[in-house]
Amino acid sequence: MTYKIRPILRGRDIKRYGYEWANLYLIATFPSRHYDIEKYPAVKEYLLSFGMERLEQTGKSHVIRGEIVKARKSSNNKWFETQDNISYWDDFNKPKVMWKIIGCNINFCFDERKYICNNAVDIMTGNKDCLIQFVGIMNSQLFDWYLKLTTEAEVQGGGIQLYVTTLEKTLLKLDFPKSLTNIIYKRIYNQASDNDVDNAVFNVYNLTEEEINFIINDRKINHI
Repeated sequence: MTYKIRPILRGRDIKRYGYEWANLYLIATFPSRHYDIEKYPAVKEYLLSFGMERLEQTGKSHVIRGEIVKARKSSNNKWFETQDNISYWDDFNKPKVMWKIIGCNINFCFDERKYICNNAVDIMTGNKDCLIQFVGIMNSQLFDWYLKLTTEAEVQGGGIQLYVTTLEKTLLKLDFPKSLTNIIYKRIYNQASDNDVDNAVFNVYNLTEEEINFIINDRKINHI
């Protein structure tokens, strides 16, 4: 049963290199898993405590004790299932990078504890070493500055939107030096500092002292 009740991360929980779990869970009854709710009476009882009228996926409105209650949008999914099929559910079980989609500072973390996320977070799976390299490079001062400089989808307050489709344009231009892997592993497991990673990234991309000072002092940087 624990497989169907999963810890969940929200956008606000994603930090640089890691996350702060808020002790929240998701009942992960994805339609693509074809669960039989009758096999899980405790979950069924808990869900029904919110009222079938709210849970059914009909889009209909009901009057309950004088209050208008609107059901979830119409779909072919069962009342206890999530709205979307989420056929990629198994990706949550793989080592992955997670990042908050919108913000002034887009933090990237690495997860291999099978957390699920809400729609404020995007994920990317792949080779573990490549994911580790990606997390370190994206969290560095150099690429924090680069993303803010090149990302076109700016939102109110000066933040940016960084969906997978936007990030792919950046990935196509990047070379991830394998020499960075060791220092980034150390940072993820708190055996190195942010400065260690920043200096390694500056060095591997052959930035001059003048270029480094410009990036650090540029007004677009708000690095935390």
